[in-house]
Amino acid sequence: MAEMESRHQNEMASLRAEYGDRWLTEQRAEEIRALVRDVISDAQARTNLKGQAATAGWDRHFFLASEDGKFKMQIRAQIQARWALTDQNMGTAAGAAPGSPSEPTSSDNTWGFEFRRMKIDFSGYIIDPSWTYELQPIWNRFQTATASNAALENIFIQKELAEGLNVRIGQYKVPFNREEFITSTMQTVIERSLASEMLTPKFSQGLMADWRTEHFRLRGFFGDALRANGSGVQVSRLALNQGTAGALANYNGGFNQPIASNPVNYAMSTRGEWRIAGNWSQFRDMMGTPDEDFGVLLGGAFMAQSLRQIPATTASNPINPMKSMWAATADLMLEWPGFHIFAAGIYRRVNLVDSMMTRDGSIDDGMDQWSAMAEAGYFVSEDLELYSRYEWGDSDSNKFRTFAGATNANGEQLSILTVGLNWFPEGSKNRNLKWSADVGFGFTPIVDWANSGADWMVDYTNNGGGSNDGQVVIRTQMQLLF
Repeated sequence: MAEMESRHQNEMASLRAEYGDRWLTEQRAEEIRALVRDVISDAQARTNLKGQAATAGWDRHFFLASEDGKFKMQIRAQIQARWALTDQNMGTAAGAAPGSPSEPTSSDNTWGFEFRRMKIDFSGYIIDPSWTYELQPIWNRFQTATASNAALENIFIQKELAEGLNVRIGQYKVPFNREEFITSTMQTVIERSLASEMLTPKFSQGLMADWRTEHFRLRGFFGDALRANGSGVQVSRLALNQGTAGALANYNGGFNQPIASNPVNYAMSTRGEWRIAGNWSQFRDMMGTPDEDFGVLLGGAFMAQSLRQIPATTASNPINPMKSMWAATADLMLEWPGFHIFAAGIYRRVNLVDSMMTRDGSIDDGMDQWSAMAEAGYFVSEDLELYSRYEWGDSDSNKFRTFAGATNANGEQLSILTVGLNWFPEGSKNRNLKWSADVGFGFTPIVDWANSGADWMVDYTNNGGGSNDGQVVIRTQMQLLF
């Protein structure tokens, strides 16, 4: 095509050179019009051979779309680069990790750099905007010689059945706790609270209905096993003097697995929200930015699951001791221009297959676990936010710590205060770049509630009933979104 255009231009230039201003006679004008029609026809033919034209560009995110509006894909990415220091005061040998015969060998101080989160997100619609999808590869911090650190988080297909009513199938966050349900890119504190982390289901696979009106929203999930951190497996190993108090029951872990790995008879969760003031869009994050109006959101949720009994696999874990569990949560979000307060509480009941011996010689068949947290954030300027958070809880596991010589060991309590700041170099309206820093103080030993993703490590208690001097965690993080 370029050669044809060049030839036509040369011919027109020759005519001008030969005839001057008299070169454009009516006959030659018709010849030129014919040449133009040939060029346009050739261009259309080439376009048809290549298929329908597409558009691409930037509209808050990079995107690709078809010209007829039947297909669109947004491409987004998240990078969180972090440095953290954890200062621990380990217990004595007799007060080391419950079930462990000696004091741990790790250093009291641990620090380093890590990519806390690396994600690429492909989302959009196909056929028409009522058929949406999302595919989200991630790279976590763990890798072995036999396993990659790549995984998938959100993988789903969603259909809008009517205005405000959607049905989703695939893998995604289960609707339960608001703090967990809000994306990690839109949190105020660098990491979600430990109060949320242990008692909250995360990713699972199944079917979810989502119905929203002007003031109310209701989501219901039914599907595979829900994550059950800090539940029955821990109790079994403690009673048998096996393992550590930090052992987790992380069913289905949040990643794609075959149906044979689903250990539940049923698993469900439902969450409702009442928007008392404000608009729905301002509650997509965990902060109150200076440009937002006053808003109030009240939420609550319930989840339950029943587990099939898994056959014995190892001597240290002969059975799955958890029979069933249910949990309830309530939360309140208050927002003013430049200021927010958020508070939430969770209660969870874990029922065991059989009653087990406790410290006082009685027997018990379960645990009553709870946690609560409250946070506040205030923008002292358009680009700088100060925040604080306090969280506390009880895993109700000390009664099952019956191993010899540790009748006073404590690992069930949670009490942490965190203070920090967020700086948005381009202002709070631009969330694509954010630098954060905070300091956390642990007032009780961190055992059951420990979480390496939040940089809170397991520390230990004295056999004599005392506790360590408290754990301190310092974190700083740069977040980039595009």
